[in-house]
Amino acid sequence: MPLRFIKANIGIIEDYLGDRKGAIPWPTIYNMCLYHGPRQQSYPYPVRMYDYFQDRQLAEALGAFSQFHLIDLGQQSDKELESHKVIGLMEKLMKYSRDRQLFGVLEAELDRCG
Repeated sequence: MPLRFIKANIGIIEDYLGDRKGAIPWPTIYNMCLYHGPRQQSYPYPVRMYDYFQDRQLAEALGAFSQFHLIDLGQQSDKELESHKVIGLMEKLMKYSRDRQLFGVLEAELDRCG
């Protein structure tokens, strides 16, 4: 059921945005499930999305459904990116991908890594 709500919420937000790509704020969505099973039996499944994860506490601590984690490469120093070893090369190329210096940075990185 939580997966259905996630898919429905995405559809609602996409419909709302329409041609207004990037519009903020989004509409508030209140998910509700009406259960009509046998009167002697309560709804038998978890209602919190985090309860479906193998490690519920970790998923909740990471904010799996409340936030995304941002790594702003433009705000990190080149030295910091270089300390990330192999992935640092990709991060540095992404950082400079819209910059005229890209090929100079690439050449310097190839020399540094070579």
